[in-house]
Amino acid sequence: TARLLWLDRRHVVLRHEVLLPGAPIAMGVSRAGVVRVAIRQGGDASLLTIRLGQITRSDPLDGVPHSVHVSGSGVAVLADQAGIWAVGLDGKLADPAGDFAPPSLVQTDQGMEWHNGCAARDPVRLPLLHLDSHGALNGTGLPIATLPRRLPRPRRGVWIAGPFDGAARGFAWHRIALDATVPDQCRLLLSTHVSDFELTPNPLTPWSDAMEINPGDLPEALVQPNRGRYLWLRVEAFGNGTDTPQISGIDIFGPRSSQLEYLPAPFHEDPETADFLDRFLSLQDIFLAEALARFENFGAVLRPKATPPEFLDWLAGWFDWQFLSEWDQPTRREMIATSMAFFRQRGTIGGLAKMVRWHIGAAGDFPVIIENYRMANWKDMPLPNGDPRPLWIGGTELHPGIGAHEFTVVLPHDVALTEAARSQIDRIITAQKPAHTVHQTIYVDPGCRLGEQALLGIDAILADTRPPPLGASRLGDGLWTVAAC
Repeated sequence: TARLLWLDRRHVVLRHEVLLPGAPIAMGVSRAGVVRVAIRQGGDASLLTIRLGQITRSDPLDGVPHSVHVSGSGVAVLADQAGIWAVGLDGKLADPAGDFAPPSLVQTDQGMEWHNGCAARDPVRLPLLHLDSHGALNGTGLPIATLPRRLPRPRRGVWIAGPFDGAARGFAWHRIALDATVPDQCRLLLSTHVSDFELTPNPLTPWSDAMEINPGDLPEALVQPNRGRYLWLRVEAFGNGTDTPQISGIDIFGPRSSQLEYLPAPFHEDPETADFLDRFLSLQDIFLAEALARFENFGAVLRPKATPPEFLDWLAGWFDWQFLSEWDQPTRREMIATSMAFFRQRGTIGGLAKMVRWHIGAAGDFPVIIENYRMANWKDMPLPNGDPRPLWIGGTELHPGIGAHEFTVVLPHDVALTEAARSQIDRIITAQKPAHTVHQTIYVDPGCRLGEQALLGIDAILADTRPPPLGASRLGDGLWTVAAC
């Protein structure tokens, strides 16, 4: 269904909505807000006149326009491949030049001409464009204004970054790690250049042998050769025409710390042997460093507020927590952090209220838990006719119990709008309450109905009647007028 919407420009709220009785073709709006819309209904075309969100006229059209312009007086000037014509507010043909001459795109023997309506100016000529009767380029079927379904991606690109300063001559660069995604039939080539001199790379710069990174490969590479104060990085990306590799982060590590220095002197004498051992042992050093770093940071894993999200379930297992999917991360972290205090309260009113509050995400006084036996004296306040006085909460009658094993949970209506959500809350209460107790759950709406729903602290609050300090009162709110006697 085609709709026409009026939105408030400042607040972006909907003011009017009109359902169009056909497919819209073109639309124009006057300065006075008169809307003229050309629509197609089956094989016919019509021109609608809309004012203040109401369709006031519908006039048939002999042609199918591709554009509609509306003058200040509301006259609609329509244009198609054959020419232009005008329709007044009364549905009769009018003079197109009576109010203004709208811009128009006209097909000529020499190509296309854009007329801006000013007789003193020549039209803009597009001699290379020849359109058919549908407004598409001759022989192609493509309209002159279009967006392709998917933009073509370049198949190859080179990016050079640097220099990165090691702050010392002969600095031993270690490795480069990419946070990269390489789609199928794509790849990355990673090269480096190291020098003690800050010279801009040129076509003669000697880059290292390129390391190829294919889909599924670990996007890391050792810097070799690695001795020099400045480091340049060269990344060459190859795409498949549709997808390209994406790099969202680069980490550069240094200086290289290798166990080669702990080997006897004969392993250092031959430069090629020493270089091979240095690179070979550095691979083992990477694994060792990662293990040591995880061991050093393990204390943070045990802290509920700092542990990574993937460790939350593992840490919760220490306290036999089983999280529901609707509980967010802050709630889960709070549950783990306060587990010891919670288990000391489990089975009490405070513990039950805390668990329900975690689940519904409510703050403040909800849920309210009422022990029914505390209202046993309600029967001592009968109605004037002697009948028992009923007690209502949220439209539900509350039956005061005689035993200490009955209680009522009062919650706002909007925390559980579906039967499934209410059943979930009921299961949580059943799992947390003492096994011998019986409960009922009442959902209340905002409001106060004397005699049915008006419990102080639950669904009714009395305003503070104490006089405000001088200078803070307002007439009708905090300013009281007392007649002198």
